[in-house]
Amino acid sequence: MTTAATTQYFWAATWDGIRAAATSLLRFAQIYEKCHEQMRQQGELDLPIEHAAVIVTPDRLR
Repeated sequence: MTTAATTQYFWAATWDGIRAAATSLLRFAQIYEKCHEQMRQQGELDLPIEHAAVIVTPDRLR
């Protein structure tokens, strides 16, 4: 494999990893926000999302 091909492969793999991580983080943020809203509506939580500690359990990840 040439240096150019190796570099191209490296950056492709790196961007794929970054994209996957960003997608996972976005999905987790959406789940966190949903859990926060549910807890707030049920009266379990009265803090804004910036200050709240929401426990995301495996059953909430579905």
